[in-house]
Amino acid sequence: MVERRLLREHGWTTLEPDDASLLEDACRRIWRSRRESPTYAASQTPDDTRVGSDQDLIHFQRSRDGTATVKPNHYIGSIRVGRYEYVIVPKIYDGDDEEDIYRYLRFQFGYAYNLRLPESPGAGTASVPEQQLFAEALFYSFASQTVAVLRTRSFMSYQEVQESISTVRGRIEFSTHLKENFRRARRDRFSCIYEVYQEDCLFLRILKYVAGLIRERSHVPQTILFLTEILARLEDVEHHRCSYADCLKVHFTRYQQVFTPVLQYCSLFLSFRMANGSGGPYGVDYYLLNANDLFERFVCGYLQEEAPDGWRVCPKKSGYLAREGAAEVFRYENDAILTAPDSGRRFIVDMKYKIVDLEDRKANYGISQPDLYQMIAYSLKRGITEVLLVYPGRARDASRTRRLFVDDTHGRIATSITACKIPMDTTDRRAIWKSISEATGDGSVGDVVGYVHSAAEC
Repeated sequence: MVERRLLREHGWTTLEPDDASLLEDACRRIWRSRRESPTYAASQTPDDTRVGSDQDLIHFQRSRDGTATVKPNHYIGSIRVGRYEYVIVPKIYDGDDEEDIYRYLRFQFGYAYNLRLPESPGAGTASVPEQQLFAEALFYSFASQTVAVLRTRSFMSYQEVQESISTVRGRIEFSTHLKENFRRARRDRFSCIYEVYQEDCLFLRILKYVAGLIRERSHVPQTILFLTEILARLEDVEHHRCSYADCLKVHFTRYQQVFTPVLQYCSLFLSFRMANGSGGPYGVDYYLLNANDLFERFVCGYLQEEAPDGWRVCPKKSGYLAREGAAEVFRYENDAILTAPDSGRRFIVDMKYKIVDLEDRKANYGISQPDLYQMIAYSLKRGITEVLLVYPGRARDASRTRRLFVDDTHGRIATSITACKIPMDTTDRRAIWKSISEATGDGSVGDVVGYVHSAAEC
């Protein structure tokens, strides 16, 4: 019988030595797969690049008496190993009511991954609600990205074929030719090995197999619709049972690199226990997501869907901070740019997945100096004088905004930086926009209408 243990991101929990050793070994094996999986991409924190780190999913400390304490870093989800299933929940939730936590996560996944997940855990096949949440988020992300690629590009590859033919093609396989043709006096036949440029190739067989696996497990209508389209496009591809090892055999040309994320997802899913019930090549059943990425996706998705009529939202604006001669260097990317109606005021919006205390003046309200320097650089480069730093918060927080001003050499305000905390322990859409409207100085909550603006309007 597998027991469940609740771990909190960036919170310490005591484990038995044997359980801690099993979990640490599992984390090492999972971490080795991070380069093959887009969901474990490093989030560019100092911990990700520290020298000698063999895994950065969970931090382990052992005392002299043998007890071990563990602290998950910035990944949430579930890891099943040994006698426990360890469920890692976001650090912003400090309560013990798991039903509330998963209700909040469902709400956020709806905006982050455009998912409308069933409210009842019993609506799916997963035995526990959090596994259904994380799995469905990954399923949708895979299906939507794959469909987007297949709608614009077709994939064909050279496949090696060996057969006995009447005209020499490619190269003669002499050992087979002597055995099958020469000894039988079939002098008009040649056993040849040659390559054929065709659609029925290993990569598309893997994709078809994975899409079929996921369609059997997903319960989100939009995901099923995407997967059905994928399988329809691969109708002429032969059905084969594939494994994680098959993914390692696939190599793309530089013209086929657009399919790399699709192969990464296939590698990820075939390393899960869902493929064969035996734990995949890493011997561990796990569903993990980068919490920093989830928060950024949630805020961007919320702004795009729920900004009141007239507000314009432009996600992911990139550029370069400097140049050396004609060459541009130091690439940067804004999470979003928000434009107010009527006044036309523009705000650079940047999400920071950090717990801050906006009442603590001695600690600069929790705003780090590197973050402040980063926002000043963005403001200077974009020519936008107002910046919103969005942090996760709780509904009970007394203070949700803090505005700082950066003056130029003449004492005039050059940049206004407003730190804003949005409540993560709520499913009230209006409460989140209320925090944002206070930060922008708009003053009105407005009606949430789901008005989406295209990036072309920015």
